[in-house]
Amino acid sequence: MFMKDEIDGILYTIPGSSIAWRHTTAQSRVQWSQWVDHVVNSKRDIYAFTNAEMVISVSGSASPTCILKHHSGKGYIYAQVLEIDSVTTNYKEYGVNNKTIGSLLLWPLSYNQHTIVWSKISEETPLDSSLRAFPPIEPDFLTLTNDGRFSGPETRPRPCLVEGAYTTQIAYETTAADRFALLMNATSRYLFRDGKARNERYRRATRRFIEDLPDRQAHKSQLANQTRKRQREDRQEMKALYNGASNLCSMSAFIKNVPRVIKELRVISGMPIASRCAVKSARTLESSHTSGRHETNCGIVPFGNSTNALPQDIQAMVLRRCASSILSDPDTDRSRQHAYELSAVCTTTRTLLFEAMGELISDTCERTVECLQTGAKNNPAKMARLTYTTLSCSPLLLLDIARRNNVRETRDEDLIRLYYSARMQANTCKQVCAARAKPNQGTSAMAAMRSVSSVDLDDDDITTTAKESHNRKPYVPMTRRFEELWDTFNK
Repeated sequence: MFMKDEIDGILYTIPGSSIAWRHTTAQSRVQWSQWVDHVVNSKRDIYAFTNAEMVISVSGSASPTCILKHHSGKGYIYAQVLEIDSVTTNYKEYGVNNKTIGSLLLWPLSYNQHTIVWSKISEETPLDSSLRAFPPIEPDFLTLTNDGRFSGPETRPRPCLVEGAYTTQIAYETTAADRFALLMNATSRYLFRDGKARNERYRRATRRFIEDLPDRQAHKSQLANQTRKRQREDRQEMKALYNGASNLCSMSAFIKNVPRVIKELRVISGMPIASRCAVKSARTLESSHTSGRHETNCGIVPFGNSTNALPQDIQAMVLRRCASSILSDPDTDRSRQHAYELSAVCTTTRTLLFEAMGELISDTCERTVECLQTGAKNNPAKMARLTYTTLSCSPLLLLDIARRNNVRETRDEDLIRLYYSARMQANTCKQVCAARAKPNQGTSAMAAMRSVSSVDLDDDDITTTAKESHNRKPYVPMTRRFEELWDTFNK
């Protein structure tokens, strides 16, 4: 079986000898359509990241499904297994022939959930129950990382703590169905729950309570009466000044000194203000001159003036950065609006911008397809986050675009239109997209040593590593080595 590290995205293989207990009848199972609607195209923030607690919530099953041995022998790690059933046959061309995926992925429970499960076992099971022989591990309050630093406890146990666990050669030890299951799961080192909805309800209730107070209502009514009285007096005063303005100088001083005078004058006179019309005409004239100058200089994007413009390669680089920023915006409407607003500057800007956006979309689609088919150069455990960082969408959306269209043969403008149409149809919560796109960095306890994986190797190195895969030794975490040195020192 396999377990994904939530921090560095490395996939670990869990040998059968490391499984101390597994439930033979209970099975966490979710239908493919339910998984796509609730998790992949999540509309609720509680389904942003896949973890054991979310699996229990979406499947409605009890935990744990599997119990694993800890490398220290001082306790056990509880984990959950989830099967996604009734997968459609649309992905056969990528090698996904299984109708059920994810049955080989283990999701460890958080340390807090470990305590809850053990409390239920102690209270509800008989004394001769086999589950009482598997007490859970406790988090270390101070742990040593690979760079020699100390860090606090993690949210949940990491795969490197399982006895006999070792890093997986994705290209040779996983099937297309396994890689497909990895692509469908975005992970993080924390339990994500956006409290905006709850805070908004609290603010609304508090505001409603304050506004309904009798004293506040009387005060608001008094303020409204005073405001209407001042408006009537100001309007009468401005009307008298307007009628007494005999020359242009006095009118200019009047407009300059009286607040919001243009709006009030329109109310008094019932006519549009001449200065406003003049400003609108000037803007229209300037816009026509500017657009004409852009179209004549069709070889240069208007960054700078005609005598001091940026070089074209720099301009193209700026537009590529703009394209990357636009596509990574989690707000679909705002992203599409910015794209077409920038493309309206001139024809050259439109061409370069759409080329950059089309290339970024097609490259990411091809990388997603490659990691699903072979997994030799692109780790699917990391691609599950990369697509959100680059294009703010799920890998499934890109697989569907690549399956229905030849991304290299499609015009850039048509590819962009397909991309935004798919994003609008998926309608994933923008808070979820933004959370999945965040880099999972920071000092981590029990940090796994960076392994030689297929994602880090060239084509020549992959063949050599595949021949030596059977000679690999289980990974020994830094914390275990630190404990051994400490025991030796005490002796």
